[in-house]
Amino acid sequence: MLLRLAYVSQFKPDMTAERITGMIEAASAANTRHGITGVIALEDLRVCQVIEGERADIVRLFANIRADQRHSSIIELDRREVAERRYPEWSMVRCRMVDMVLHAYAVL
Repeated sequence: MLLRLAYVSQFKPDMTAERITGMIEAASAANTRHGITGVIALEDLRVCQVIEGERADIVRLFANIRADQRHSSIIELDRREVAERRYPEWSMVRCRMVDMVLHAYAVL
């Protein structure tokens, strides 16, 4: 079984667009190496992310996110075992918040 986890957070005010882009690029490369897929939506400094992969990898990644000083107000929205990936081709696709919400309702 795979684990899918969704959360929201807020980036700290010192996170610039360039720093956010660099962080997402680095995360995407790391996710590919660890077999983690998902999607991240950003609106200003607000973040909504869905990550999926092997349980141990997702638990470890979320612990790292919780410890990351660039984030604040982290709220876990959902954590569930799934039989298959929703984002099998996406190591960390970036989209607009509204697109993520629309996609979530379309696949329910």
